[in-house]
Amino acid sequence: MDSVSTWADNAQSKPLQDWASKRIGADPPTELIALRRDLITRVLDACGVPAELTGQQADGTAQRESFRRFATTTVMLVLNGVATEFGKKVDTPNLKFDLAGMYAHDLAGRAQSFQRLVQGGLDVEQARIIAA
Repeated sequence: MDSVSTWADNAQSKPLQDWASKRIGADPPTELIALRRDLITRVLDACGVPAELTGQQADGTAQRESFRRFATTTVMLVLNGVATEFGKKVDTPNLKFDLAGMYAHDLAGRAQSFQRLVQGGLDVEQARIIAA
């Protein structure tokens, strides 16, 4: 039988074990994996991206609410800043991005808001503008 031990010139240079497959590369403990996941979540959260949108396990309601929050607090604010700066560069004051398509996900919420505003005594046209 072939063995690496037969290649040795003396007992001191003889390997302690024969050929064996060994893993090469990182084998991080589960604590480091959890730490990395937590770090990614916190960095994205600091950037305004909710964890539910980053592959974390969440039900549809939580994901929908997270997307609504992301669209209204992060995307809309950033795009408003971009529009203002871009408007200055191209000499077009009051430049705005049309974000109406982003709100298709919240049609039920807007309809419910409209209904509550009208039931609360607000004029239909005013309620339409607010809920749009």
